[in-house]
Amino acid sequence: MKHPLLTVTALWMLAVASSNGQTIEQIAFWKKTVSEKPLTQIANAMSNTTGVPWPIASSAYRVQAMPAAQRPLAQEATSLVKALHGKVREDFEGSSSDRDAMLEAYLGMVASLDKAGGYSNMLLADAIRKLVIFRVSEWLTKGVQPVAKAETVMDRLNVPVVNLRAVLERLIPEDAVLSEHREQVEKLTPEQNIFAAAEAIGSDWMTLTSAHGFTELIEKPSALALTMRMAQTELLATVSIRGLIAFLKKGGTYQELNPADITAFQKRMAGSEKSFRYLPLGVRYLSVSHPRSLFELHSDPAARKVYMQAALN
Repeated sequence: MKHPLLTVTALWMLAVASSNGQTIEQIAFWKKTVSEKPLTQIANAMSNTTGVPWPIASSAYRVQAMPAAQRPLAQEATSLVKALHGKVREDFEGSSSDRDAMLEAYLGMVASLDKAGGYSNMLLADAIRKLVIFRVSEWLTKGVQPVAKAETVMDRLNVPVVNLRAVLERLIPEDAVLSEHREQVEKLTPEQNIFAAAEAIGSDWMTLTSAHGFTELIEKPSALALTMRMAQTELLATVSIRGLIAFLKKGGTYQELNPADITAFQKRMAGSEKSFRYLPLGVRYLSVSHPRSLFELHSDPAARKVYMQAALN
C-alpha cells in the first residue's frame, strides 16, 4: 500500500511505531480484515505465518505512557482487539451451525494472540480460551463428542502455566499498580498463591474476586485481575476438565458426583484425586465440586451467565 503523503515526520513515526510492534500497513490490513471478513477467514489470516502478523496490543495504561508518536497506532491495536472480541461474541452468541470450524478458528486465534503479546491480546486470548473450555465441557457433560476429541482440543488449546512472578513481571509495564510495586513483584516466591501475592504488592481480595468482564478490563487495565482470570482458566483446564476426563474414562457418572456423599466418587477415582492440583489458587486435589460444576454450567442458567460474563461482556 502506498502512502503519497508520507512526510519525513510520518516516516519517523512509522519507524518508531515499528519498534513497538505496529506499522501503518499492518494496522490498516487488520482493520480492513476484521471489519470485512468472517471469523474463520480472520483466523486463517492470523495463522498465516507468511502473512501480516497480528500486532502487539498493550494496555491503555501502557499506551498513555508511550511517546506521543507511538500512541496512535498503539491505540488502533487495542481497538482491533475490541473489534475482534466483538466478532467472537457475535459468533458465539449466534450459535454458529458449523461449530467445528468455529472451534478451529478460536484455536488459531489464541495461538496468534499469544505470539503477538501485550496485555490486551493476553486478555482476549484468555476470553477465547474460556469459550473453548465451555464447548469442551459441553461435549463431556452431554456426551455429544468422544472424550478423546476433548483431550485433543485441550492439548491444542495450550493453556498458559501461570507462574505468578513471571506473569506479573511481564505485566509490570502494562499496569500502574505493578509499576509502583516492582520490587515487591520481584520478591514473590513460587510457594505464594495469588492472594498472598496480591497482598504482598499492596492490593486486596476485592481486586481479585470481583467479577471483571472483558470490557471492564480493557477500559480499566488490572494486571492482577488478568492474572486471576488466567489462573482460573488454568484451574478449569488442569483440574476441572482434566479431572472430569479422567473420571469419565474410569466409567464415572453424574450420579456419583454427590457432594453429600463422596464415597462413590472416591472409589471411582481410587486415590488419583491428588494428581489434580492447582497451588496458585490453593487447590490441592480434585474434589467432587470440580467436575460437578461443569455439569451445572450446562444445566443452571445462573451459572452459565456468570461464566459467560467473564468471556463475553
